[in-house]
Amino acid sequence: MVENTCVGSSGFIKGSNVDSPDLDTIMAPRTWFKSGGNVICTIGCQAYGELGIGVSNYLSPSCSLTQEASLSTNWEKVCQGAYWGAGLKSDNSIWTWGLNCFLTLGVNASCESGINYSPVQEAWGNTCSDYANWVDVFVGAFHGGGIKNNGTLWTWGSNRFGELSIGCAETVSPCACAFGVQECTSSTNWWKAVGNFHATHALKTDGTLWGVGGGQNGVMGRNNSATCYSSPIQEITSSSNWCFIAAGGRGQNVSAIKTDGTLWGWGYNIHGEVGVGTDFSGGVAAVSSPAQEASSSTNWCFVSVGAQGGAAIKTDSTLWVWGRDCCGSNGNNVLAGDYCSPVQESQSFTNWKYVSKGFMNTGGIRDDGTLWVTGSNCNGLLGWTAYAWDTKPIPFGAGNAWKQVEYQRFCGLEKLYGMVATDDLDFTP
Repeated sequence: MVENTCVGSSGFIKGSNVDSPDLDTIMAPRTWFKSGGNVICTIGCQAYGELGIGVSNYLSPSCSLTQEASLSTNWEKVCQGAYWGAGLKSDNSIWTWGLNCFLTLGVNASCESGINYSPVQEAWGNTCSDYANWVDVFVGAFHGGGIKNNGTLWTWGSNRFGELSIGCAETVSPCACAFGVQECTSSTNWWKAVGNFHATHALKTDGTLWGVGGGQNGVMGRNNSATCYSSPIQEITSSSNWCFIAAGGRGQNVSAIKTDGTLWGWGYNIHGEVGVGTDFSGGVAAVSSPAQEASSSTNWCFVSVGAQGGAAIKTDSTLWVWGRDCCGSNGNNVLAGDYCSPVQESQSFTNWKYVSKGFMNTGGIRDDGTLWVTGSNCNGLLGWTAYAWDTKPIPFGAGNAWKQVEYQRFCGLEKLYGMVATDDLDFTP
């Protein structure tokens, strides 16, 4: 049984009876993914080194799990952008790999066509030890950033729609930043941030939720669309009890949980990505302000947003999905169209603790540390080769020390990033 808490990837666990997060707790060393040492392994297809395995193998799938090239054993978090990846280590350093399009890697390299096939430390931490104090990392499609232990928020990469939060967009220089720049309000109470396709969304320690960048399809939650913001702006309800946030999607979506256990969403809704009970066919192609999911449940504790849908875990450790069911990725044991409301995965397991929604796949980790996946088997993403897809959660090979899994939630090639404890390196399918 999962307690009635909001759990963030920063390792912060917040009780539902707490009015606001405690800064000392948030900034403490994280333990959510930490269990001894962790390694990052990847599987799937790459075009620009986004697997981080040290070789190019352009469009040639890596159909078995391969450890990232540096063979590091102190990872705490891994993120997947469109054609690049990023990770946070236990020494508070951020590392990136893949395509440097729009300077997404944050390595202070001016060549946007550059490719790093292996993890490289981001520019500030690589040149000044004072800046190696990151407590979280996040990525959008073509931009990224992190939060430092002093509560400040920093970003780098594309600024086409103002997503770097530096007070200007592409029409005013810079249109991209090659290394971290602080967001323009210089706030020191940022807690959790996530990247979207052309936007950044973040929570503060006072429980408020803010957005910046492209507002297409109402993703800023301001009851408008197609408006760009280059400085952080609060969602329209001005609520102060947000405790978990996720974002992604090809059309941009946000899902967020409040301390009362309710789940809210807004943004692109052609395939029911917001989970409010209707989609484009019902006349709701976009939701421009926070709307509660259709079941009005009050026991949500974890949510993930994929390319065309979402997945979430309740406090009873059950797993629910919604949106487009591409290749059986919703795990309902049928190949269906769109799910406009949350539906439980067909195995009805009651011990889920982590989930990642992609485009053609959904992957989740259960209490016993095993990884279960559903959807397309393209490039070995199911961990075995018996079928082209599977419509229900199945075990991904062997191994029972999975800490995190991340699927592609933007426009890149399908791949899986996984983080596994070093005491479980023998996980060949």
